[in-house]
Amino acid sequence: MSLTLRYHNLSRNNNFDLIRFFAAVFVIYSHSFDITGHQDIEPLKVLSNNYISIGTLSVYVFFVISGFLIQQSYDRSSSLLKYLFFRVIRIFPALIGMIVILVFIIGPFLTTLPLTEYFGNYETYKYLFNCLCLKLYFYLPGVFVNNIIGSSVNTSIWTLPIEIMFYCFVAFIGQIREKKYKQALFVLSYIFILWVSIGLNQTSMLLHNVVFFIVGILLYRFRYTIKLTPWAIVISILCFIVSLFTSGDLINIFFVKYLRTLIFTFSLAYLIIVLAFVKNQLLSFDNYGDYSYGMYIWAWPVQQILIYYYPSMSQIENFILGVLLTFPLSILSWHFIEKRALKLKKLPFFSFPLVYLKQ
Repeated sequence: MSLTLRYHNLSRNNNFDLIRFFAAVFVIYSHSFDITGHQDIEPLKVLSNNYISIGTLSVYVFFVISGFLIQQSYDRSSSLLKYLFFRVIRIFPALIGMIVILVFIIGPFLTTLPLTEYFGNYETYKYLFNCLCLKLYFYLPGVFVNNIIGSSVNTSIWTLPIEIMFYCFVAFIGQIREKKYKQALFVLSYIFILWVSIGLNQTSMLLHNVVFFIVGILLYRFRYTIKLTPWAIVISILCFIVSLFTSGDLINIFFVKYLRTLIFTFSLAYLIIVLAFVKNQLLSFDNYGDYSYGMYIWAWPVQQILIYYYPSMSQIENFILGVLLTFPLSILSWHFIEKRALKLKKLPFFSFPLVYLKQ
C-alpha cells in the first residue's frame, strides 16, 4: 500500500532547500534574458507560446513550497506570537542587510550623482524606508540609469509583500477552531481566487500567485489522504506537460483557461512534493544551509551591476557570472545573518493567551 504524504513528512529530511535553491538559480537564468534585453527569446516563453517564463514558473515553485511549509510552521507553533515572530526573523534580517548594503555601499559607489547629492536626495531614503516596510520602491538616485532594462535596483523583492500577506492569511484562517471548516474555507478560497484571477486574464499577479500558495496549503492540510504513487506521478507529469504547452484558440475560452490553470497548479504542486520527499535525500543539501533566499534577493542587483560594467555581455555570460557571484553572497548571508537570526527561535516565549492555535 502506498504511503500518505503525512508519513513522508514525519521526517525533517527532505529536499525543499535543494528545490528552492534550483528555483533561485532558474530565476537568475530567466532574469538574465530580461537584463540583457532578450526577454522575447526566453526558452520557456517561446515553447509555451508566451504562457509562462522559467522565472515565473520558479516563483510558483517558491509559493507552493511556502504554502506547505508556512502552514506546517503554523501548526507546530504553540502561539500566534511565536508563529509571527518566526516568520519575521526568517524574512527581515537578510532583507535589511541587503537593503543597507545597497543604499550605503553599492549605491554611493555606482551612482552618477555627487555623493552629497546622492545622500541628500529624498529618493535615497524613500528607497530605504519603503523597502524596509515592504512598501516596494525599486530605484536609487543615479544608480543603473543607463542599464538596458532600466534602473531598478532590486525587482525580485516584489514577491516579499505577497509572502507576508500569506503569513497573515494562514494565521487568520487558523483561528477557526473546527478543522472541517478550515479545510472547506481553504478549498473555497482556492476556487474563488483562481476564478477571479483567470477572469482578470492574470492582470492581477497578486491573486494568481495566491493560487499557488493555497495549493501548497491544501497539500499539507490533506496530507493524511494524499498518496505519492507511481501512477499519480506519471499522470501529474503528463498533465503538467499538456497544460504547459497547450496553445490555440481553444485556450482563450474561459472554462478551458480555468481548467488548464487548475490542472497546471495541482500537477506542478504534486511534482514538487514528490521531489521534496524522494527517498534518499538528494545531496543532503540541507546539511549545508538554506541559501535560496540569499540567492533570490541578491541576484538582481548582482546581474544589474554586471550589465552596468559590461553592457555588451551576452545572456549566458550574465547568467553564469550572476550565479558565480551571487552564490558566495548567499553563503555569507546565511551564515552571518539568517542562521544567526534563526537562533532567536530558542528564546523563551509564552503562549499568546487570547489566540487559539491548536488543531
